[in-house]
Amino acid sequence: MTTRRIRRVVCATLWGSALAVSSLSASSLPASAAGPDSILSSDGSAVPSAVGAARGLASFAGTGGGSSGGSGGVVVSPGASDPLDGFSAPGSVIGSDGRTQITATTTFPYRAIVEILFKQTAGGGYYGCTGWMIGKDTLATAGHCVHKGSGGSAGFYDRTTYILTPGRNAATKPYGTCKARRLYTVAGWANSNDTNYDYGAIKLDCTVGTKTGWFGFYWQSASLTGSPATVTGYPCDKPSGTMWTMSGTVASTQTRKITYTMDTYGCQSGSPVWRVHPSYGRAAMAIHTNGGSSSNSGTRLTEAAVANLRSWRDAP
Repeated sequence: MTTRRIRRVVCATLWGSALAVSSLSASSLPASAAGPDSILSSDGSAVPSAVGAARGLASFAGTGGGSSGGSGGVVVSPGASDPLDGFSAPGSVIGSDGRTQITATTTFPYRAIVEILFKQTAGGGYYGCTGWMIGKDTLATAGHCVHKGSGGSAGFYDRTTYILTPGRNAATKPYGTCKARRLYTVAGWANSNDTNYDYGAIKLDCTVGTKTGWFGFYWQSASLTGSPATVTGYPCDKPSGTMWTMSGTVASTQTRKITYTMDTYGCQSGSPVWRVHPSYGRAAMAIHTNGGSSSNSGTRLTEAAVANLRSWRDAP
């Protein structure tokens, strides 16, 4: 199974500046000596540990409403890709395409799904991913949407290039756009390109989550096989800025991965793999990261990953 390709997107205007060199992990250990779930942040800021054990956190529907505005001038080019970006994802639409478009993007939980646009290199084109709000100013996504997967603390992408649009529906951006204040991932991804640890987060420069609400998230030691699951995001093979979803069940469970046959495409990396949970509401069990010819897969939320998401959400 191969890592999801981040699809290139075409921009009419330039955004941001040259790649910044990021700072060291918040851990007291150097990244090379840290455990695979040890946190790295793009500015080296300390991240408080999550207080108290928790199997998960509940979703919050938000206040609704919206705001005018938006970045403008940035459109997704369906099917476009950069063959040199290192993310390969053949055949992640399995058989006939079963995805359906979400047009009511201001309803919960869809308004908490975020289109992510960013640059991997200074002067290059935009790339696309998907994220999902986990707090008032924090979204979760795939690690490869914030970090190149090597180089440790120096491998973060330039946070100033990020354009983050919750609940986008084509040209309509009901909650405007936000920028990134800080990027997070873990040592297992940042040092080793290990897809078992392909998860991260973005701290926003806004508190749009109070309006959009946010997803819950949880972990369980028992198998997830057979659990209902939905993958929702912004694929680049569909019209620019449109949200698509597909539901099914978890096909198999590994220690740090789950597989499923819901269809996905480039730019859906980072999407929540979620369900309606009896305790946590609309809650994610994994983060979509990988595509394949017969199944797709996501990085499973473990106890350590849930603790990190909580820490990132609660960080100032």
